[in-house]
Amino acid sequence: MKMSKKFLIIASILSIAIGFLLGRFMNKAKYKTISGPTMGTSFLIKFYHDQKIHKSLQDLEKGIKEHLLAVNKTFSTYRPDSEISKLNQDPHSHWVSVSPLMIKVMSHALNVSALSHGAFDPTLGPLVNLWGFGPDGERKRPSDQALSSARIKVGHGLISLNPGKLLLKREVKGMYLDFSASAKGLGVDIIGEYLKANKIEHFMVEIGGEVKVLGQGPQGAWKIGLESPVLSKNSKKIMTLKDLSVATSGSYRNFFEEKGIQYSHTIDPLTGKPIRHGMVLASVLSDKSCMDADAWATALMAMGPKDAMRISEKLGLRSYLVFTMNLTGKVEEKDLEFYLSKAFKKSVGDFK
Repeated sequence: MKMSKKFLIIASILSIAIGFLLGRFMNKAKYKTISGPTMGTSFLIKFYHDQKIHKSLQDLEKGIKEHLLAVNKTFSTYRPDSEISKLNQDPHSHWVSVSPLMIKVMSHALNVSALSHGAFDPTLGPLVNLWGFGPDGERKRPSDQALSSARIKVGHGLISLNPGKLLLKREVKGMYLDFSASAKGLGVDIIGEYLKANKIEHFMVEIGGEVKVLGQGPQGAWKIGLESPVLSKNSKKIMTLKDLSVATSGSYRNFFEEKGIQYSHTIDPLTGKPIRHGMVLASVLSDKSCMDADAWATALMAMGPKDAMRISEKLGLRSYLVFTMNLTGKVEEKDLEFYLSKAFKKSVGDFK
């Protein structure tokens, strides 16, 4: 009797082990990829597709692109027919009916604005355009007069919402809303929900560098790379993530130079000017949403190293910051300093 039980236990263990190994082998073949252009950048989706998923790859791809198009039709400032463009084209200050998605995203943006003391601001559009980083404007240093005129139209306190009636009001004429600092993260979240609704339990969704992972990847845990500002052999950080989103904001990609001075696309809402405090990169992890990670990465970039580290610990943000105290010229690897918040360290497996 004892031998029989022992044999059954050993047989069960071998069966489980073989099944696990075969499962891993089969998993690799069943991971599929869908990619394409969206939001002025690109998207990449990897997911496990087996018999439990009733939709074909073609139908899933169609659904993904339809959802991404819907996000663009709501928040793209480059589409004159989008909901946000129609709002921005309205020269009046009055209550306007908006979509539930607009209310959701604006409510989230205003909350991050309040918590970050204005470092994140969805009304930053006039300044973004003035410095040439939006659909309108030329990339050059504006006059002080133009800067003052634009700043009058900026401020998260100038937005009123009535969520119950789906109404939004801009308190100053000529305000220009811009959700480019959280729209890619929103898109990631929407695609993630679409995949889960179709019973897909293992996936990685990436739009323009903003990422959400669920379950396992083809090689086990998902491993996500963070690009560092200085592209040397050792500049890329790899982290192991499970059921989290990560978003990154950086000052080293999108900028222009005038008279030897670099002007970053990250605008400080408090000064109306591109940041000049040495922050180079901010990455944020979130188990709430990729939109939340996206917004906070922008906020930390705007507020600078000291305030970003302080608020990360105060609010328990899972942040990874790269900055320099050398503000005299081009960023070099020897000048970089790195900060990992306590919450970040607890959330990441390998990080090297």
